[in-house]
Amino acid sequence: MAKSASLPFKGTFEHSQGFGARPSVYAKFGLQGHDGDDWKMPEGTVLFSP
Repeated sequence: MAKSASLPFKGTFEHSQGFGARPSVYAKFGLQGHDGDDWKMPEGTVLFSP
């Protein structure tokens, strides 16, 4: 059975950069693209961690 991940916050926020995005920018760091997912949210937004 496949596992699913939930987001570590409550609310609706803009997904500002996805995994693997902008490979030409990240190539200078030896990466094939952005190595995470970024979300634009106000400073102080509560994040959850198991």
